[in-house]
Amino acid sequence: MGAYERLKALLDTAQEGKPWLIGKIPNHFKRLSCSKEEALRLAILGAKTIAGYFTQKCYFTQSVIAGAIFSGDYDSITICTISQYGKLIRDEVPVLTKDGWKTHGELEVGDEVISPDGGFVKVLYVHPKQLTDRIVTFANGDEIECHHNHEWVVHDEDQREPKTRIRDTQYIMDRFKHSDRVRISVNVKQPLKGVKRELAVDPYVFGVWLGDGYTTKGQICAHPSDIAVLDKCREVYPEGSEWIHKDTKVVTRSFIGLANDLSAYDLCYQRKDTRRKYIPHEYLTASIEQRLQLLAGLIDTDGYQYEADGRFYFTTADETLKDDFETLISTFGWKVSTVANMPRESSSGIHGKHVYWRIGFNPTLDIPCVLERKRPTRFAKQKRLGIVSVRECEPHQGNCITVEGGVYCVGRHLIPTHNSWLMGHIGIAQAYRGHTMFVTGATGDTTQIIMNQTIAAAQEADPAIKRAMTAAGKTAIDKLATSLSKTRISFADHDGIKGGSLEALSLGEQYSGMMGNKAIGRAGDFIVDEAALVSDDTLSELGRREFARIDGGSYPLIMISNPHQPGTFWNKLVGDVKDREIVIWIDALTAIEEERLTKEKVLSSQWATHPRDCMRYLLCDLPEIGLSMFEEPDVVDEAPECDVYYLGVDAAYKGKDNISVCILGFKGEDIYVSDIVILDKGEAWIDGVTSEDLIRDVATIYGAYGVLGGCIDSGQGIWLMEGLTKRGYRFKGINFNQQPTKERIKANHYAAVNAANVRAEMHLDLQELIESKRLKFTKKTYKMVKDTLPFVSSTRKANGKIIVRPKQEIKAMLGRSPDELDSVLLALHAAIIDTA
Repeated sequence: MGAYERLKALLDTAQEGKPWLIGKIPNHFKRLSCSKEEALRLAILGAKTIAGYFTQKCYFTQSVIAGAIFSGDYDSITICTISQYGKLIRDEVPVLTKDGWKTHGELEVGDEVISPDGGFVKVLYVHPKQLTDRIVTFANGDEIECHHNHEWVVHDEDQREPKTRIRDTQYIMDRFKHSDRVRISVNVKQPLKGVKRELAVDPYVFGVWLGDGYTTKGQICAHPSDIAVLDKCREVYPEGSEWIHKDTKVVTRSFIGLANDLSAYDLCYQRKDTRRKYIPHEYLTASIEQRLQLLAGLIDTDGYQYEADGRFYFTTADETLKDDFETLISTFGWKVSTVANMPRESSSGIHGKHVYWRIGFNPTLDIPCVLERKRPTRFAKQKRLGIVSVRECEPHQGNCITVEGGVYCVGRHLIPTHNSWLMGHIGIAQAYRGHTMFVTGATGDTTQIIMNQTIAAAQEADPAIKRAMTAAGKTAIDKLATSLSKTRISFADHDGIKGGSLEALSLGEQYSGMMGNKAIGRAGDFIVDEAALVSDDTLSELGRREFARIDGGSYPLIMISNPHQPGTFWNKLVGDVKDREIVIWIDALTAIEEERLTKEKVLSSQWATHPRDCMRYLLCDLPEIGLSMFEEPDVVDEAPECDVYYLGVDAAYKGKDNISVCILGFKGEDIYVSDIVILDKGEAWIDGVTSEDLIRDVATIYGAYGVLGGCIDSGQGIWLMEGLTKRGYRFKGINFNQQPTKERIKANHYAAVNAANVRAEMHLDLQELIESKRLKFTKKTYKMVKDTLPFVSSTRKANGKIIVRPKQEIKAMLGRSPDELDSVLLALHAAIIDTA
């Protein structure tokens, strides 16, 4: 039975629709190493303790985890869990990054997105795809599609003590269902600091051109009373002519060089076709000063200030410019409101042709307009952005990302959204209770994630905790959330308890080795996130905590992860449970019974469709530990005549290795490794002769099968690829160490997204097709790869990417080069990229 079928059968036993409160245990636990009575004791303790310190809602399993930690009865707490309970945003939602606009689904690790504190924060992890089910509508008209568990940093004015809280989407939706007077809003953002950039066009001039410039010429017009605007532009472009319209008296000036500079942004061409105006991302993420100059140019042309309340308005008939102007205003943290004005007849009888938009905002910074009448005369206090409604929607694909600090901005208006973690709350509570806490991860980035979530948890902690933090002389609580580089929080002595501390320690950047391991020699309670990605050697250094206490006891070790691969974490899950140890499994069935997920959501997720992901993320299982990454493939006597064929050629230049050519055929949905041909290079390589013979041999195979295309190892086979492509044969060179296929990453294909390089991508594709029974070997071809397959294994690196055992290691164990299997991989890749 396959992973999906096994999952589906298990889901039929889940008790969906019954919320499990304290006093009841979910029907399904993959494994809970303590008795039910002990689980109830821990759950009650954990829930009461968390509730006493935070407003965080705890599910049963979370309460058990918290109770095990707070009780002091366990030195080892190991938690195996599925990842990310639906904290996701729809793929199509726009996100402004340091390098331009992307959709949420296009974000990659390393991208820098905008934080509400005004800085850029890195994307540290991109989680697998799931489905959205809610739409959150804001007072400015923005609609963000997300999952009902997605979290927001909001100000809840309807509570007795209004304050900033972290609330999930379902909570907000329930509030709207039960009251007509709900006032929940997202917090005010700080202005984006941005980056001072070398811009092709001066930002003020660019703003003026966007307002009153010609789309096909480097010319700008102005009313005679606004001639100062053109004078300012002349300081940047001193050369050009001027003329005055005989009837309107409007002044038009040309600026030599402006059109050429605008062309850097694909704007302003010397021909009749007009191009829509827009604001390039370089300007939207430039420094505050540069953005204010841009805004001044826009206001000096198409903007005005309403004297009664000092509110500013900008008008445009260009929808693209309207969207970009709204984003520009949002980068300053200012709310915008936009009204569409439909075409109508003027008082003079002229019929309008276009919709135009009027965009209003209240500035908090001085706008350096040239025209004195347009400079701000008053500044408003920024208000929070209200949430108007939350409603159900048809499901669409989306995913969660993890960023530094846990909070980032999405949508055209840069709305802050959040990502949280229970361990942050536990760490704060334990430090307040006098413990020396260390939070760690497989990499420095992972460690910073945990610390940032801990800082976020501090924002909604009990006032007593906040007082103890500020009394210790550390950063004031209201500034703590913006201290993204902070690695330590201390607590003052209180109520007879010596104040503890919480510190982030990196365990090193690599899966093996001690370089960068800051935990060596430290004594305290350790929380280790993604523990399965931490090497055994690194985790062994934490063993010092077992002997560090003066009273002879041990400091606790809390490990949480998916069961990615064999090692210390996995051994804790499957081995015998010792005294003072507890093991807790939280798989998809547990999540369903706690009403965190539904059966439909689980079965429709991307995890369910891929066997390895299904077992790791949903069933919390890892099959065949330490063995080959490949199952036994389907084998047939002979391959049928197929509809289309592709070639894979693993070639070596001159050396003793021969050339392996795989012929891969497609017949309907089935794929056949029809044949593998070994081309003998002969006893001695003859320059100019041997290569031509081999090129001719490959070309003969190509023609005999009517091949559509192929891939060649371009490392050692570049000579073969060049010779064949010059003769008109369709081949693509593949370097096994190159990055995974970009187009497939954008399409969110499992192999490309999870692979560390194209070699791993090709092996994951082969693995998936063998497990799905779509790919079949003939008896002859299977015999040629059978000895190689058992030696091919994969490992997940600390950054989450999968690598395959190096070819040289396989070669050493096999006693020869695995050329035949490599040719199969290349043929399969040729077919995939040709049909992508």
